[in-house]
Amino acid sequence: MATTASPPINKTTERPKDESFFNRLYVRIKPYFESTTLHGLKYLAESNRPKYERTYWIIALIAAYISVTWVIFDQIEYFFRNPVLISISPNPKTVSDIPFPAVTICPDSQILKDTYNLQWATMNTNNVSVNQNDTFNFAMLVCHLQDLSQTDVFLKYLNTKFVHNMLDMINGEVNCNHLMPAMVWGGEILYFPCRYIQPTVTFFGACLTFNMLPYDDIYRFPNVTLASYWSDKYNSGKEKSNWNPETGFIEKPEPTHLNMETKPTPWIIGKSGLLGTSSFYLSIPIDHLDDTCSTGGTGFVTIIHNPAEVPGSSHPIEYIESDYLLHITLSPIQHEIDKRLIRWAPQERGCYFQHERYLQYFKIYTQRNCEMECEANITELLCNCRAHYHPRTQDIPVCGPALFSCTEFRVGQVWNRIPCDCLPSCSELYYRTSSSKFNRDWSKHIINFKIPEKRHYSAIVIKYQDRNIDGLRRDIMVSFTDFIANIGGILGLFLGFSCISVFEIIYFVAIRYYTKRRRGQ
Repeated sequence: MATTASPPINKTTERPKDESFFNRLYVRIKPYFESTTLHGLKYLAESNRPKYERTYWIIALIAAYISVTWVIFDQIEYFFRNPVLISISPNPKTVSDIPFPAVTICPDSQILKDTYNLQWATMNTNNVSVNQNDTFNFAMLVCHLQDLSQTDVFLKYLNTKFVHNMLDMINGEVNCNHLMPAMVWGGEILYFPCRYIQPTVTFFGACLTFNMLPYDDIYRFPNVTLASYWSDKYNSGKEKSNWNPETGFIEKPEPTHLNMETKPTPWIIGKSGLLGTSSFYLSIPIDHLDDTCSTGGTGFVTIIHNPAEVPGSSHPIEYIESDYLLHITLSPIQHEIDKRLIRWAPQERGCYFQHERYLQYFKIYTQRNCEMECEANITELLCNCRAHYHPRTQDIPVCGPALFSCTEFRVGQVWNRIPCDCLPSCSELYYRTSSSKFNRDWSKHIINFKIPEKRHYSAIVIKYQDRNIDGLRRDIMVSFTDFIANIGGILGLFLGFSCISVFEIIYFVAIRYYTKRRRGQ
């Protein structure tokens, strides 16, 4: 019997035309489900599983994938919204690593009777010359008498050169020597402290500042005319400062008393307690005071501030009356930053480096210097002038007492509505203070310090609370490595996902599929 030869077998079998897309997809991914390390998928690939078990595992996997998606999005939001952590610095510093703060002292009575009889002028405003009227309006500013009833004689603007001359006269060397006859620095008495003093101007009027950076290290010249003049007058012949808030001391100075007149500021005191005190003995000429130019007392306003900053009302302020001892204890706080944050944007890290924020008037960026410049710019914008304590150029007039409502109230109302972009400095240094006062009889001390009698005296003693200082460090809350580790841990916890799982997916999607195509399967 003849046999019919069977047709050749074609290895490439055709798929049934009625096979659905989902069936073909299931056939394609079933080997992956059977072999993968991801949790739960193998139960969907087993053909002998009853329908209710498959339903159970489908629900479980959907719940797991929804949960992991929610947790991962939460981690992403946390990573981008909380980038910086401020914590205690692991690198402790001592007071010998930072400068002693600048100390600004402002007398209550800005104008003495010998300089100008303000009491007479307030009662004879219609019988004064042009120069006397300018002096009267200047006195209204520094004596804070803008609320008097003689508003018809108040000027809107004061001549800049005249204001500079008046401030220079109040802060002159003769007045300084009378005001501060002696001081003690690190246990040594200095009988001519005005050699180490710089004149300054604040909201409280003409003041004297000790241990501040020289003006030519703070201001950009020739933008600030008065500071430029005082720099030539008081800083001539002195060495250039070797301290910068961002880099610290280039060469740490020794707390010695040799060559103090040429020694660059700021100085340091490397000790705490009584051995590391700085004392200022202040003289009040009661017989020459004009009660009209007084804020209600016969004392001094004391401002403690960073040596790289000009004094302002945002710094710690203390007040001492005559015949009192003011004891101030310092607690410095120094900020530092993780180097990994340098490449971050300032808004993300929450601070500026010196080179990132340019100030028109100041060489050194600090938050308070920035706020001072911003306040000056807002005042000029609203009032077409600047306050007598603001940095300004020669062509900008000084706001007179007639514009007091503009410089104080109007500027204060819009201050929070105009963005100043004054983030803290990444190397911010500031000093917290605590104080106590004691009534004292200075008659015995007058003999010891060889200072004139027939005056009332006050003394300010400043010291560090501890030798170690508080350091705060800006660090990355969650680094990129930590972020990847967190995401990997979440994926592993919920799904059993790892780096190998990625290669498994690539293998089944690309490599294994390509191999089967080559074999004709």
